[in-house]
Amino acid sequence: MTGKSTLFPKSSRLDDRRRGLVPSTMIPSSATTKGEGMKSKENAAEERSAYSRRDFLKGGAVLGAMAVGATALAGCAPAGSGSTGGAASADAASAASSLPDAEPIAPVDVPDAWSAEYDVVVVGTGGGGLAAALHAAENGLSVVAIEKSSTFGGATKHASGWLNIAGNSRKQNEMGYGYPVFPVDIKEFTKKVLNDEYDHSVDPRLIMKLGGKGGEVADWMEDYGIEWTCAGAFVVPTYCLDGTQDSVLGMQPACETIYNAGVKAGAEFLFDTACEGLVFDGDRVVGVKARGGDKELFLKGAKGVILCSGGFGMNYDMLQKYIPTGYDGMVCGGPVLTHTGECTRMALGLGADMAGYDSWCMWESMPDNDTKEFNFFYGGEVQLCRNPWLNIDRDGRRYDYANSRTWPASEGGPNLIGGTGDWAVVERVTSLPGRRSYTIFDSNFKENIFKLGQTALRKPIVPEDPLNPEADGIISHNWLDDIEPAIEDGMIKRADTIEELAEQLGLEPDVLTAAVKNWNRMCDQGEDDELLYPYPPEWLNRLENPPYYGAKIGGHFGKTLCGVRVNDSLQVIDTKGHVISGLYANYTTAGGICGEGSWGGGAHFNTSILGGNALSWVSGYVACEGLMENE
Repeated sequence: MTGKSTLFPKSSRLDDRRRGLVPSTMIPSSATTKGEGMKSKENAAEERSAYSRRDFLKGGAVLGAMAVGATALAGCAPAGSGSTGGAASADAASAASSLPDAEPIAPVDVPDAWSAEYDVVVVGTGGGGLAAALHAAENGLSVVAIEKSSTFGGATKHASGWLNIAGNSRKQNEMGYGYPVFPVDIKEFTKKVLNDEYDHSVDPRLIMKLGGKGGEVADWMEDYGIEWTCAGAFVVPTYCLDGTQDSVLGMQPACETIYNAGVKAGAEFLFDTACEGLVFDGDRVVGVKARGGDKELFLKGAKGVILCSGGFGMNYDMLQKYIPTGYDGMVCGGPVLTHTGECTRMALGLGADMAGYDSWCMWESMPDNDTKEFNFFYGGEVQLCRNPWLNIDRDGRRYDYANSRTWPASEGGPNLIGGTGDWAVVERVTSLPGRRSYTIFDSNFKENIFKLGQTALRKPIVPEDPLNPEADGIISHNWLDDIEPAIEDGMIKRADTIEELAEQLGLEPDVLTAAVKNWNRMCDQGEDDELLYPYPPEWLNRLENPPYYGAKIGGHFGKTLCGVRVNDSLQVIDTKGHVISGLYANYTTAGGICGEGSWGGGAHFNTSILGGNALSWVSGYVACEGLMENE
């Protein structure tokens, strides 16, 4: 199937175009943006002021309706893995026809004339695309990076920490950090990861190449002016730690630094410009067909094309086909609305193989209103529901809350280095009956939440927090502003009695009343005597003051870890094991970095050996190096 995706019809246009949360095909525009000719921040702020975060959230309704109406599949499998029997073949054909937005997109022929010619075309300007564009330009190549949103940064700008578990950056070397040994031994690191995390289902050459490059790329970015603070495995932008700004949009200044360096080095950037096809001359990929507003463009990449367009977390057809357990467990897709998978489908149109089947990671505790509408992962209602309240499954049983305090790394807890435990919580919740949990609290939540002492994505955002100005319009400056809208939208339920709350949540009333009674018993005695990793006493707050609140909880897609198969030069590989000449992909357009069937991406390693943020930057840099070495 070819043609434009129907995932985002024009009626679902959202307000925050400038943040790259919406595909540019939804944004009428007749001009592309090159270099520093971007929309001014003052004009963008005026546009944002006309919209509220509630408008932003409600814009996902059309997508939600589409997703709910899609035909769900049972037992989907990767291409080539099905039975050859007649009935099975018919079933497979029927399944494929019911998932049109998962179909390959055929390549396009070489045009009679190119709109512009370059050595390299980069698709996407998240961290990986910015790294690839700058690295190409600083090495004397002519390069253009196209972006379907109105600005750079993609999903990367929403991150904050840089995870480099192996080590070997300058700052890590100075403090004597390395894993599992110092000085760093990348072979020993690879053996440790393959054994403990991925059950030998990931290509060790990828682990060695990317794990070995993490320190180099961190240093390269530092040389361009990004100041890091090192905390062992984590290398964090100093401005996120010294009070300059909150971690929300933590990497946006870093993205801006690398973007400006790319412009200075001679890279060109075309915004509001969507890739519509890969140009194939019969032997190799030689460019792309793109559209900027009403203008069709053919951009030649004489040495090749690097796909840095992200995953397919907002393409619900592809999720059902390639990541069925993630689709079943998710409340909504993500991480941002632009991850719609067209470039993955274009690679499939050239015969690309897929790697990382049914591998995914999610953020925890997204309240579920049964619509699959997109919801932003920093909302106040999400911060509220991520906390250690009375958290139970469908049958009223509590489950362990993964946190470096309650479940320390020394006892096998989440994240080998001692992180938030987000991914361990998701793995647990999506394994519960019905793939959902339930969080319960009472009218004292406004005070009690600050007794719980949570950080990162679990910490409520208050007006005093130094948010990045770019966050205006997509996140409230006071978490409480989001609670009533979430109740109106059905994400959080409110009732005068526990029995009424149970009915709203779809729980048996006697199940919830018994769970609350047991919870209050432990609160009165000041000791959690149930969990393997018990709550500390300050988390035990009685449920006694109506109204009562609750939410059904699932995951919010963070990364699709299934994608096109690549070698350690990040060249895309076809189903016969051959390189598709001229085509490269970074993560998460590529897949397989966490192996096959990896739920949560491996709770110890937050998506991958490089997390998600560093993985994008490092793999974009490595893809550019692969192109320079091979073309």
